[in-house]
Amino acid sequence: MASLHIYHSTTEKPFAKPDHNTTTNLTFLLLFCVHNKLTKQKTKLRLKKKNLKQNISKKQAMDIVNRLVEQKPLVIFTKSCCCISHSVMQLISSYGANATVYQLDEMSNGKEVESALQKLGLRPGVPAVFIGQKLVGGANEIISLQVQGRLVPALKQAGALWV
Repeated sequence: MASLHIYHSTTEKPFAKPDHNTTTNLTFLLLFCVHNKLTKQKTKLRLKKKNLKQNISKKQAMDIVNRLVEQKPLVIFTKSCCCISHSVMQLISSYGANATVYQLDEMSNGKEVESALQKLGLRPGVPAVFIGQKLVGGANEIISLQVQGRLVPALKQAGALWV
């Protein structure tokens, strides 16, 4: 059976021969250190993600979104896995509107665009609907327009409907 020798990092003298309790404590300490290191790495990643979101100003956010929205009567930002986005697209397309749809999870700069949408006040960032280059909002706002009978006129005014 192999013996375990543990040396002090500064003096390089061996510690006393470990007994069962010491081995158990060392195992716990090792697991704790590994867990702590992983936690620090996760924290660093979270901080980097937060910094990316904070580095973009509201003006930059508007510029990013405006480039994607310009010259298009109806634009919807979605994610392929978002059922609410799918429902909003179905509602709008049921009137015959032909929307330009950007699937953020399939775009190379999708995270940046989503961050820009959130900077514009959308929580969550998808679905985001622009009618006539103006931000209408998310699902709640589209449903409200529908209930109030103002969705179809807005689509017609923007030129998104051919009727």
